[in-house]
Amino acid sequence: MSTINYNDPEIKKKINKEYNELYIKVVNNLAKYIQDIDNDKSGNIPNINIYTDNLIMLDKMKQTIEKFNNPNP
Repeated sequence: MSTINYNDPEIKKKINKEYNELYIKVVNNLAKYIQDIDNDKSGNIPNINIYTDNLIMLDKMKQTIEKFNNPNP
C-alpha cells in the first residue's frame, strides 16, 4: 500500500482542480435552484437543504485542502 505525498505539487494541483470543478457544479446547481424559484409561480418553494448541505460540504473540503496545502500554519 502506497502513501500519498500531499506535498507533491502535482497532487496539490489535482486536489485543487477537483475541488474547483466540484465547487463550480454546486454553485451552478444553486443558481439553477434560484432560477427555479423565480420561475415557479405556484408559491411552492423547493427544498433548499440539499444546496445548503452541499455548500457546507464544500466549505469543509476547502478547509481540508488548505490544511494539505499549508500543513504547518
